[in-house]
Amino acid sequence: YLEMPELKSLPALAPFVFGWMVSMASTTTSAISMEGKSLWIIKSLPVSAKEWLAAKLKVTLVLAIPSILISATLTAIGLKSSLMETVWLYLLPMAYIFAFGVFGLWLNIRMPRMDWVSEAEAIKQGGATMVSVFVGMAAGFAPAIFVGLTGSALIAPIMFVVLVAMAVLMWGSLVRSGETRMLKLH
Repeated sequence: YLEMPELKSLPALAPFVFGWMVSMASTTTSAISMEGKSLWIIKSLPVSAKEWLAAKLKVTLVLAIPSILISATLTAIGLKSSLMETVWLYLLPMAYIFAFGVFGLWLNIRMPRMDWVSEAEAIKQGGATMVSVFVGMAAGFAPAIFVGLTGSALIAPIMFVVLVAMAVLMWGSLVRSGETRMLKLH
């Protein structure tokens, strides 16, 4: 099937498909809300907000990175990707999960759902989850459509830079305001 002209851009689209999937799978969009009525325990510990937020981000990364590594390896073999296509199969989904992991925390500390009765409410009915999923879908689909229509190889590096810059800026914002926002949560 890879010999069909319609599927020639499939190796270039694969990193965006993986990015789309991992951007919607971030656990950080409800990680702060999951503290619920136990948040007072976190507030009383001698742990900075930066350490607390980093721990929540690491959970997402520990879950996603092995999946990305295995999926990218199998996809590169299956699609017989070139060296650069293979590099983007690894780098771009990693940038997506890091950026959307930070984005999830950034949203969840601003839009927590602390009044949940069951954990499913915090996860499935939280505003941060909804916003993150829709933004993640757009961030995966828009560049993929552009790559599919134009075949441009520049979209992957541009998207990588945008995602890394987004993650760094939001992490900086979290570090600066995280302590204050954490103490205001109840």
